[in-house]
Amino acid sequence: ARRADTALIGVGDLSEDSNMVRMGWFSPQEIAEARLSGTVGDMMGYDFIDFHGQPAHTPMQGRVIGLTIADLARIPDVVAIASENTKAAGILGALRTGVIDTLATSATNAHTILRLDEATRADDQLDR
Repeated sequence: ARRADTALIGVGDLSEDSNMVRMGWFSPQEIAEARLSGTVGDMMGYDFIDFHGQPAHTPMQGRVIGLTIADLARIPDVVAIASENTKAAGILGALRTGVIDTLATSATNAHTILRLDEATRADDQLDR
């Protein structure tokens, strides 16, 4: 997979009823603890990220076999797919990693992501 020319990845959210919880990979408690520590989503169930696209350190890390953000950065075309309206923060965090070339999502998510990005950039400007 690391030598692929194109990667099709999913972006996940951290809700207690997420697909990863339903499949039994993680418990609702683990998801809640990760959220409290600033984790907003995951890429392929492997790399967990914060709102700024930085790696989030969680005990869940490494329990799923997958590619790292560094691995994805070496793939020429990374396509991310996420459509649920609960995933806007996770999608923005994933986009901020800089490894996603194409995003397939809903129009509602796209608008929400743009508003979140504008709001956080404005907050960052005020903090300076």
